[in-house]
Amino acid sequence: MYWESRPVGISTRIVVVDDQPDFPAAIKNVLGEQSDLEVVGEASDGREAAKRCHRLRPDLVLMDVRMPRVANLEATRTIKGESPSPIVLVLGALEEPNDLSEALKAGAGGYVLKTAPIAEIIDAVRKVFMRVSSLSQEDATRLLMYEKPPRPNRNALAWSQANDHRRSATAG
Repeated sequence: MYWESRPVGISTRIVVVDDQPDFPAAIKNVLGEQSDLEVVGEASDGREAAKRCHRLRPDLVLMDVRMPRVANLEATRTIKGESPSPIVLVLGALEEPNDLSEALKAGAGGYVLKTAPIAEIIDAVRKVFMRVSSLSQEDATRLLMYEKPPRPNRNALAWSQANDHRRSATAG
């Protein structure tokens, strides 16, 4: 597979960010069993994540979409502003269709459901690190459906045209 081409002995350095205390410990144990992945830090909110990333310089940040204090999207923007800039993989939920879109707009490199099987999360970590899309076909379809351009509001357009006409009539 594509991640097998990574040099032997080089692991992807990861910071896990989640406000639920059990999740980072569980994911750290699972990722720690992978020879090419290493959890180098944990954080419980966006502000702490930005500080950890500044200090630890991870390759990848695995971040929950919903967090207290500093929101995920703000934290993603802050982290992406660092140099070197780690890849952010957002852990989300199906209930919020705009989370996917907003995470990608904020600079996240990928999105995976937090409820996905652990093998799928590990695969997403590897894919996004290798700059391969971690989005499932279902997520990509949802994103395209959600991102349809808004339909023009005819009343607003008519009001704007009337105001433009009124302004040009009084100017002349």
